Amino acid sequence: MTTTTTTDNDLKRLEDLILNGQKIIEHRFNEIDNRLSTMDNRLSTMDNRLTTMDNRLTTMDNRLTTMDNRLTTMETRLIEVDNRLATVDNRLTTMDNRLTTVETRLIEVDNRLKVIENGQAEMKADVKNLQKDTTDLKIELTEVKGDIKTLDSKFDDMNKRLEKVEGTQKNQIWTLITVLSGSLLAVGFRSFFIDNNP
Repeated sequence: MTTTTTTDNDLKRLEDLILNGQKIIEHRFNEIDNRLSTMDNRLSTMDNRLTTMDNRLTTMDNRLTTMDNRLTTMETRLIEVDNRLATVDNRLTTMDNRLTTVETRLIEVDNRLKVIENGQAEMKADVKNLQKDTTDLKIELTEVKGDIKTLDSKFDDMNKRLEKVEGTQKNQIWTLITVLSGSLLAVGFRSFFIDNNP
C-alpha cells in the first residue's frame, strides 16, 4: 500500500504540477494576449496619428502649392506693372524730346522776330525818306497797285494759313507778315526811287 500510495501521491503531485503548469501557461498566454491587444491598440493609435499627420502634410502641401501659385501670379503682375512703367517712361521721354524741340523752335522764331524787328526799324527810316518823294510815287503808283494786288492775294493766302496756327506763334507770324509786306513795299519804293532819282 505504501508503494501504491506513494505512486498515487506522486501521480497526484504530477497531476497538480501539470495542472499548475497549464494554469501558469494559460495565465502567461492571457498576459501575452493582453500585451498583444495593447500593442495592437497602440499600433492603431499610431496608425491614426500617422494618418492625421499625412492629412496635415497633404493640407500643408496644398497650402504651399496655393501660395506658390499666388506668388507666381504676383510675379506676373509685377512684370506687367514693370512693363507698363517702362512704357510710361518711354512716353515721358518722347514728350520731353518733343518739348525740347518746341522750345528750340520757339527760340528760333524769337530770334527771327528780333531780326525782323530790326529790319522793320530800318524800313521805317526808309519810309520817312519815301514820304518826301510822294510826288514821284504817284507816277509809279499803278505798277505798285499791281504789286499790292499780288501782295494782297499772298496776304490772303497767308491769312488762311495763319488761322491754323495757335497761341504765340500766331502773333509772331502776323508780325512776320507785316514785316514782309513792309519789306516788299520798301523794296518797291526803293526800286522806284533808285530808278527815278537823278
